[in-house]
Amino acid sequence: MSDSVLDPVAGVLSRRFFDLWIAKELVRCQRYGRPLSLGFAAVDRMSRWNERRGREAGDRILRTVGELLERTCRASDVVARYDGDTFAVVLPETDLFSAREVAAMLCLQVARHDWDSALDGDEPVTVSVGVVAVDPAQNLSATVEKALRHLERARTTGRNRVYAGA
Repeated sequence: MSDSVLDPVAGVLSRRFFDLWIAKELVRCQRYGRPLSLGFAAVDRMSRWNERRGREAGDRILRTVGELLERTCRASDVVARYDGDTFAVVLPETDLFSAREVAAMLCLQVARHDWDSALDGDEPVTVSVGVVAVDPAQNLSATVEKALRHLERARTTGRNRVYAGA
């Protein structure tokens, strides 16, 4: 894939690709009335990891989290680095209930990963996830903002958790 498609640090699809893909999926959702969910997963305490272990370790965390998210999702789902410590997950043909289950599995897979060998640490890396069911009548920026608010709620209510809503 070309450099503009992949994020050079996380090794998953880029924000640019995500922006194009989610717009396309929203049109499909609107036209055919098919379910679509959107999630944002962020590495908990990423700045602390960078401070304690250095930027190189932080980049390894991002790459590993990206790999874990891709492995956990279906081939039809899209995982992209949204910004900094945050990944976007586009879940076509997925209602909110199923999206919440996927998000919970993402949290579990990241928390259960063998981080000791990657970081020589005593604390696991975790992610928090915010998920929304896309409302075809709502504009895309409002949907993204809502999903990011849900992510923030997951982070501020304890981390390593999912907050989902319509």
